[in-house]
Amino acid sequence: MIRLEPMSQDAWDERMRTELPRYAEDQTKTGNWSQINALEKAREQFETLLPDGIKTVDHHMHHLIEESTGKIVGYLWFQERTEYPLPYTFLCHLFVDEPHRRKGIATAALKAMDRFVQRRGMGKIQLHVFGHNSGARALHRKLGYEETNVIMTKRLIDGPVA
Repeated sequence: MIRLEPMSQDAWDERMRTELPRYAEDQTKTGNWSQINALEKAREQFETLLPDGIKTVDHHMHHLIEESTGKIVGYLWFQERTEYPLPYTFLCHLFVDEPHRRKGIATAALKAMDRFVQRRGMGKIQLHVFGHNSGARALHRKLGYEETNVIMTKRLIDGPVA
């Protein structure tokens, strides 16, 4: 079983030391960004999304705590959005630390998030997943997520595609 526990700013900052380069790499891998300035762009996007860090209104950052051991095994970040006629949650990121993968932790974390946001009146959950992340796509489909928009790219030249 997984428990969600709010993160401190220090814990979030530590996670971002590895998350920003990972996100920049994903954006480069998909051809969205050049490697030259990918890390800078990632940092700018996160600062725009989170101008007040973890205290940014409607954003929730949680450790994933394995209840049997009390160990932190990953993290979850989501945002509550109310601009849509039906309040909803946007899953910004779910990350399970390498040694704890393939043990049902992501599934348990998503189910815990479902309960958390339902209690807060959210009517649905949305997320973005990179096309090359087949594991995440399969997990979300298994848990009832449906693809509602798909962006496809055909590369005519090597390198980033604007």
